[in-house]
Amino acid sequence: MTIESAFMTLCGFLAIYIGCRFIAARKIPIVSEDDRETYGWLRGKEAVIAGIAVVALGLTLVAAAIGLIKLHA
Repeated sequence: MTIESAFMTLCGFLAIYIGCRFIAARKIPIVSEDDRETYGWLRGKEAVIAGIAVVALGLTLVAAAIGLIKLHA
């Protein structure tokens, strides 16, 4: 296992975890860059769609780490 595949695996599992938390909570805060101010919230269906997108990214990273797909040419 190379450093790159280990890093992609770690990031993939972290993304899957974060996406599942988004789906379970059904709300995502929209904050400023320095995290001092909350501008609003994504709630309901929009939060679930964002969570599914994050889980899909995590699954893609894990699949690339184990060699099922190639992310670069």
